[in-house]
Amino acid sequence: MQDERKTVVVVEDNALNMKLFEQILQQGGFTAIPSLDGHGLVELVRGARPTCILMDIQLPHVSGFDLMKQVKGEADLRETPIVAVTAYAPGHERNRFLDAGFDAFLPKPISVRVLLSTVGQFSGGAVPA
Repeated sequence: MQDERKTVVVVEDNALNMKLFEQILQQGGFTAIPSLDGHGLVELVRGARPTCILMDIQLPHVSGFDLMKQVKGEADLRETPIVAVTAYAPGHERNRFLDAGFDAFLPKPISVRVLLSTVGQFSGGAVPA
């Protein structure tokens, strides 16, 4: 059985980015559960009970915003932290993502330190500012 406090679901359609997330998370002591397209995400999250979800915003068939709303729309999953990850919005747009319902925002390119710090804060029960 996986330690749910050390598991991160990663929704990312780019295989190279997914590999990078997996390596960084492993380095930080986390297990990454990949989802390349977000299909079946609610069931995946329900089964994994992850520390948080790293959510790419630009996906081929569905928006990360729509997937976030699906997860947050489930009563038993609504408290699962979801981190928006995108290359298509500068860091100063952070509030737009937080206002939409995301719990944190990480711009690409990803800083290893900031990624691990953000995920680590969720695994410790604290919500990043």
